[in-house]
This record gives sequence, structure tokens and C-alpha cells, in this order.
Amino acid sequence: KRNLCNVRKTQREGDLFCGDFNIDLLKANDHAEFIDTMFSLGFYPLIQMPSRIMKDSETLIHNIFVNKMEAECIVDLWITSLFLMFELNHQPNFQKEQQMYYIGRIKTPEQIAAFKTELENYNWQEIYVEDINDSL
Repeated sequence: KRNLCNVRKTQREGDLFCGDFNIDLLKANDHAEFIDTMFSLGFYPLIQMPSRIMKDSETLIHNIFVNKMEAECIVDLWITSLFLMFELNHQPNFQKEQQMYYIGRIKTPEQIAAFKTELENYNWQEIYVEDINDSL
């Protein structure tokens, strides 16, 4: 726990811890202190399915903890009781140019004058009626 707490000083977005921790995340109650420590540091398990399946048991002891979720892959090799796991992290070296959109009215003096003219020339008698059946 002491070494993990040092991570807080240098933690960046996109850090990960991975390996065979021999801590079965399927038995979270047995390893609550470890899991709580990882959560408090902002690291969450990327793998949430059993990484080893035997005839009578399943375990999740091969872990990848990340502080930025990307993708998870489990490859079944059919030659062992272990599954090969890896993380796909696609981060292009360039940033896409984002287009900015403005939704609103153009408020030039000419546009304001045209709007006032339209308001003055509108037949408001169609709106101001006493009988609801005569209204638009």
C-alpha cells in the first residue's frame, strides 16, 4: 500500500498497473483493502471476467488497473487454462480539428432595422381577438 500511495504524486491520465497480483478480484471481500486503495488512487480493473478457468473454479488474478478506460480483449487460446489478455489503446499523434458552430441570430444594425420594420408592418389584429374561435 505504501508504494502504491507514492503513485499519487506522479499519476498521469493513462497510467496502468498490470500483472499476476495473486489477488482474486472475484473475491473482492477478501481483498477489500487492496481494491479500496486502487479505487482511491483512481485505478479501476480493466478486466472483469475470469482470467483462469479450471474444472471446479474460476479466478481473476491476472489484472490490469487503469485510470483511463479504453478497451479490453480476452483471447481464448484453447491450449491452457489461462486466457491471454491485453489492452488496446489507440491514441493518434494528432488531434482532429474541431469545427465550431454558432447557432443564433445575426445582429447587425441592418438586420435589427429589418426586424423592426417587419414587426411594424405585421397585422397584429389577427392575434388580438376577443373570441377564441376567431384566433389563428
